[in-house]
Amino acid sequence: MPWIGMIGPQKEYDRVYASVYNNEASAAIPAGGACCFQSAAPPTGFVYGRTVIKPITADLNLFAGLAAETSPSTLGIPAKTWGRIIVWGVVEEAYVDGGTTNIAVGDRMIPTNASFYLNAPVATVGAGWVFAMEAQASTSVTGRVFVRAM
Repeated sequence: MPWIGMIGPQKEYDRVYASVYNNEASAAIPAGGACCFQSAAPPTGFVYGRTVIKPITADLNLFAGLAAETSPSTLGIPAKTWGRIIVWGVVEEAYVDGGTTNIAVGDRMIPTNASFYLNAPVATVGAGWVFAMEAQASTSVTGRVFVRAM
């Protein structure tokens, strides 16, 4: 009887997290914001695959996940700090931007250069790391997505 005592909708989605280091000089990665693994040499004492940065053209194919809360009082990952990213599961408030196109349910989404937002590219472009779970207008907003960056 594992469901006894559970009233109302499930509050926490199943998710998989990874611990990463935000290697941005001054930019915090906001909760729900996209980040990529850093392809440049990591700082002394770090290894490849542990440092993340704001998406840039050279690293768009190294999508790491979406930033989660660092602690109950800190949303996102402050610069030069360890934090968690969501690499699999539902994210209620991901940064999404349709650009000039509305986002439809099921659209594949990829990170945007020099931004923490995800966008929906032309259907033949990009891997399928993130999928829109709700329709969005073509403006920059937060929306529900499913991440599979494992």
